[in-house]
Amino acid sequence: DLSHDALSLHERRHELAHVSKFFLTDALVLQSCQKTLKDLQLNYLDLFLVHWPFPNHHEKGVSVDSRDPHAVPYIHERYMRTWRQMEELVKRGWVRRIGTSNMTIPKLKLVLRDARIKPAVNEMELHPHFQQPELFDFVRANGIEAVGYSPLGSPNRPERDRTPEDTNPLEDPVVLRI
Repeated sequence: DLSHDALSLHERRHELAHVSKFFLTDALVLQSCQKTLKDLQLNYLDLFLVHWPFPNHHEKGVSVDSRDPHAVPYIHERYMRTWRQMEELVKRGWVRRIGTSNMTIPKLKLVLRDARIKPAVNEMELHPHFQQPELFDFVRANGIEAVGYSPLGSPNRPERDRTPEDTNPLEDPVVLRI
């Protein structure tokens, strides 16, 4: 039936979950979400995430291995100003749920303490060789869904982010067999 195939995405919107995220360096949450909605031609997003808990910016052409001399650490008050804007997106109906990404337990405890709308999701690196059981259990115990990224690891991450204990799932015989 061609008429069913010809239905626009808008008419079949309920069949897809639309998720996006923004960098804290964007700072202008409402404008960032508006641009995303316009670019995707949507009235609302199902989930909108804060990509990093602190500004994590690298100039164009600069290797991810380099350190930004202007890097700023996590500052809870700054993050909560951003989170209040995220909550505003929900109030306006632009976003159904809001979430965090790359958070630690101490940072999440602060957000849970101060949020009016708690995160629905915490996106975190999660794969057979990096399971983060404490963070995973904390997230789930607080009614937050854990969403994994890098399911096959991140073997090309900068040397500064590696430890001697790191292993590569792509060299694991079980993973390779699967």
